[in-house]
Amino acid sequence: MQLVPYKIVNKDGKPYSQVETKDGETTAFSPEEISAIVLTKMKATAEAFLGKIITDACEDLNQRILEYLIKLIKNKYRKDISKDSRALAKLRIEAERVKRAFSSQQQVVVELFDDLSEPLTFEELNDLLTGLVKKAMTTDARLEKHQIDDILLVGESINIPKVQHLRDYFNGKVEPKKSVNLDEAVAIGVAVAGDLLIGAL
Repeated sequence: MQLVPYKIVNKDGKPYSQVETKDGETTAFSPEEISAIVLTKMKATAEAFLGKIITDACEDLNQRILEYLIKLIKNKYRKDISKDSRALAKLRIEAERVKRAFSSQQQVVVELFDDLSEPLTFEELNDLLTGLVKKAMTTDARLEKHQIDDILLVGESINIPKVQHLRDYFNGKVEPKKSVNLDEAVAIGVAVAGDLLIGAL
């Protein structure tokens, strides 16, 4: 609390950030509200740069695995669970488990439904990862391979060997960086987000 330029106040038993807005009023924001403001600002900045409305703001590996499993179930077992909230919730948990398991295993058995299971291999995961990278680069950022100078790996997925081997997708010309301290990366991100928030108030 001594290090931040705003007050932390107690509101309904939760910490709120109390700041003075541009019109001179004092307002207290919850962490959720600040997060929403930052995301809104980032969305507007990205839309201004791309010149189009953005509906998806995050290329998520869990979601990619989930979509793959839904398609697998539909094609192989002729069962559509895309509208089954309970089945989707269970499969979402399974997708997270699968992602973590790939950090140390070459093949993971995925529990689908009704005690049915399927193996998921590194090769299949590689296709999912390549699809994510390609979408982020060409569709969202509108960049080509030769325009990429660096790849920074952060988050849990960096422990998956196939993620670390993204150099293969770039024909060995770009080496993913793993030396960045994750806590430091998060701290810098928060600092940038705070600067955007101050500018938005």
